[in-house]
Amino acid sequence: MDRLDELIQTLVEKNILRGAALEANTITKANRLFDQIAKISRELLQFGDPAHAKILALLTHENPYVLKWAAFLSLEFNPSKGEQVLEQLAQAYVYRGFADPKVLQVGFSSEMTLKQWRRGELKFVSQWKHRNS
Repeated sequence: MDRLDELIQTLVEKNILRGAALEANTITKANRLFDQIAKISRELLQFGDPAHAKILALLTHENPYVLKWAAFLSLEFNPSKGEQVLEQLAQAYVYRGFADPKVLQVGFSSEMTLKQWRRGELKFVSQWKHRNS
């Protein structure tokens, strides 16, 4: 397995773990995983078009947390695809009067990402500065 495939695999695994941590309300763990995901994403994006193709392939992943992150990353290099998936997630995971953490997390996060994106206020991962960089 080459480095690009390793990064994609790790990105998927970390997003699944982060989703589980969010659903279990273990915020410290979720935040630690977020920092790892951001670091992996910055390295991944340095591969350019080959990485972009692999990220776009994740837009059909069955896990909503992987799907949401892939859509967010896609906004940087394929905005129409990223926006389309975020819209679908925001609509599919709207709050319907029950406290399903996945519904709340994925739907709300997708909706807020879209709002920031449409206002021109969204910063891409490549623009972030993290303490674990």
